[in-house]
Amino acid sequence: MIQLYPLYRLQQVDSKIDHLLGKINAGDDSEELQKKIRIRDRKLQATEKELHALKTQLKDTELKLATVESHIKDFEKKLYSGKTTNPKELASFTTEIDLLKAQKSGFEDTVLELMDKVETTKTEAATVKTRLDKGKKDLEQHGLKSGTVKHEAEAQLEELRKKRDEMAAEIEHTLISLYERLRKRRQGIAVARLEQNACGECGTGLPESVRRRVQERQLEVCSYCERILFTD
Repeated sequence: MIQLYPLYRLQQVDSKIDHLLGKINAGDDSEELQKKIRIRDRKLQATEKELHALKTQLKDTELKLATVESHIKDFEKKLYSGKTTNPKELASFTTEIDLLKAQKSGFEDTVLELMDKVETTKTEAATVKTRLDKGKKDLEQHGLKSGTVKHEAEAQLEELRKKRDEMAAEIEHTLISLYERLRKRRQGIAVARLEQNACGECGTGLPESVRRRVQERQLEVCSYCERILFTD
């Protein structure tokens, strides 16, 4: 009679080892966070550049508005000073004032529009910066957490490997060799439970003669997946 229960327990330990190795060797998923940070950083730079351009445009328009207002005052001073009495000259002053006031109105509209855009862009830049800062903080916390998880997994792995070596030493060498070969061919699972008259891994139904030998603790393998059959 072959003692298959120790082999089944060994497989449970091996499965835990495989899981931990997957954790340790998995690619760092911080790349997604880094990608978001790069996108937000570019967005912030673009928004700040736009904001600078709007502020410059606003300042230039305000200067143009101030210049026009100054010219209007100069022509109004000439118009109402009484020094000029020539009707044609007075009419030209009036015409010039009207043209300048039309320009002034246009500049005033532009100033109001630019002021609104500046405030909107300021708010957008502040929002993007807040998201960028949050992304950087998330990445930092992710790095700390990943380092802790990896360290804990490595410690558990060392303990499990010691336990695995002790368990394997108690199992017959030929059975271990068969087990290892099957593990390589069957995605790490070499031992399958007998469940409801079928292989617990692939579901293949088993004939009564095979089930009986499994229950008698004799070495039997599934006719389909070739895994070692085991029952409690």
